[in-house]
Amino acid sequence: MSQIVQFLQKELQTASQRRTYVYISTGEETGFYTLRKVTFVPVYDGLGVHNGEFTEHDHYVQNLSTDSKLAEQKCAEFAKKHGYENRGIADFALEEWYHSLMYNNDMIDSIRKDRVMIFGEKHFHKSFKDVIDSDYRYIHWMLNTADYILKDVEAAKKSGRLNRMELTAIVIQEMINDGELYLPEEPVIVPVVEKPSNWIGEINEKIEFQGTCVFCKAFETRFGSNVIYIVKADNGDVVKFFSTSVTLDDVDRGDWVHIKGTVKSHDVDEYRNNSHVTQLTRVKCVDHVEKEEA
Repeated sequence: MSQIVQFLQKELQTASQRRTYVYISTGEETGFYTLRKVTFVPVYDGLGVHNGEFTEHDHYVQNLSTDSKLAEQKCAEFAKKHGYENRGIADFALEEWYHSLMYNNDMIDSIRKDRVMIFGEKHFHKSFKDVIDSDYRYIHWMLNTADYILKDVEAAKKSGRLNRMELTAIVIQEMINDGELYLPEEPVIVPVVEKPSNWIGEINEKIEFQGTCVFCKAFETRFGSNVIYIVKADNGDVVKFFSTSVTLDDVDRGDWVHIKGTVKSHDVDEYRNNSHVTQLTRVKCVDHVEKEEA
């Protein structure tokens, strides 16, 4: 048998004795049984010859479970799937998990007994009922913020030490569910849907228009001063125009106006949902009512 064949057989035999295996550990902060994998990498000398030694590499793979039996089952399935040696035995307690659970339960019992806010500055040390009576939306904000905790409280309590806001949210949610607290529903805000605007008249057509002045602003140009006006009718139609007519001197934002003018163009306002805006020229105000009187 040649020396090369003997060398290769020895390499294979040695490598088989260093088979990759998996085992079960625990995370320092996650509170889970975790799966870890150990591989062996051959060590070669300067000439590229394996000297018979191996470097051991220990890798975290994934979280398994907080239940020891289920963790062992998942570890065995992973080892079988990948052809690794299974050394997965969860014969130890999840100390961090246990301490976190005890801390969270003790805090929840204490908060439920005292029934006062233990975080923040706005309502610190106020009773839950007083906060609901004076600022119930704050409670809604808190419950919405801690929603990811409230979806599975038992899992959350085992995941690590919860902060004071999260613990308080758990207590308040439990008290609401038990009928010990009543939290008014948040008002449903129905968005106001603006009426679609339509173009008015034909180009160069003289028209009359009535509506509320929703915008007016004076500015300077190289030709002198000018004023831009935007007027909106009750049906949502909008006209825009520039004018220095003395008939518009007393018109201000919020006033109702009756104007006459000539259609200059039909525009699309991309800043207002592409609404249709009719631009006028040679505008005069024939009547107007100030905002206070309208």
